[in-house]
Amino acid sequence: MRLSTIPERFFEATGMLVGFVGPVLIALQIRAEWRSAAPSTLSPVYLAGFLAVYFFWFLYGLRFGRFAVWFGNLIGVVLQTTLLALALGR
Repeated sequence: MRLSTIPERFFEATGMLVGFVGPVLIALQIRAEWRSAAPSTLSPVYLAGFLAVYFFWFLYGLRFGRFAVWFGNLIGVVLQTTLLALALGR
């Protein structure tokens, strides 16, 4: 199958759906951290690393005008920052 035969709109729509998987998983982790009374076991370096990855792809999406890329990664940046703040605050 040739990828060039698949319409760009299909990839954009699919990208939006797939792009929300990461943020949903982060939201679930935020919920778990929030409910736990125990100190966080999440590594700040690991969390900051993923924050950097989300931020890069957010900028990439802005630069190349790819809504699915920048929007999904913007949500990832916000949620990952929240998770990092929760982990550091424990």
